[in-house]
Amino acid sequence: MQTDRDTQIMTVCIAFFLIAFPAYFVLASSIKDLGVLGGEVGTYEVMVNETVVEVGSIELSIGDGDSADASFNTDAVKDQLSGKHVAVARLVYSWAETNEDTQTGPGGGAQCDEVSADYDLSGATHNESSDTGSESWTENGNCASEVSHAIEFMMIDNYSSNNTTYENMTEEQVLSKYGNMELGLGSFMTTVSVTADKGSSLVFGDNDDPGEDVTVTLELVVISVTIEKSESNA
Repeated sequence: MQTDRDTQIMTVCIAFFLIAFPAYFVLASSIKDLGVLGGEVGTYEVMVNETVVEVGSIELSIGDGDSADASFNTDAVKDQLSGKHVAVARLVYSWAETNEDTQTGPGGGAQCDEVSADYDLSGATHNESSDTGSESWTENGNCASEVSHAIEFMMIDNYSSNNTTYENMTEEQVLSKYGNMELGLGSFMTTVSVTADKGSSLVFGDNDDPGEDVTVTLELVVISVTIEKSESNA
């Protein structure tokens, strides 16, 4: 009787494995096709629609040797950011030498001032290696026409506004290439300093330059991403 029971058990086990093994391989193949992040593995075409959103603009009147602060928060434009990705954030600094009281005589022309900026991203979600940093700019000659400089912060690695095709990926894997929607959100702070570069006249000496008016603007390059499966894989 024991032998018959053992034979029956062995027969059941063999039948189970004959059924289970093919099912396992079918399931494993299906999982592979679905991909790690879910969705079907295939070729996907990505279309990027890019717009620039201005968070705010602040004019700072800064005396020679002095500093002034400006801060921005993306909550001010949260409706424009809903459902979109921030690709790039940029702080733009612009000024023009219009307040230097020039002297008459040779060499008495106005000279553009030196402007420097420290920034603090600790209140924002970002991809930068550090929360803080600085830049400085010195223009040659008289910048009576406005000059502008920007500090850019890349929120999406290797970002390109070009339409792109991705192969052997799932839709979720493709979307992950564009970061998450929290990047680029939060507060951005900057401290701007001015060193007046005074022109001078050989006859009357240095010009009178009280400082500079610097306008700081926070801009966000915002994208909406459309993903479509390639027709050849549809």
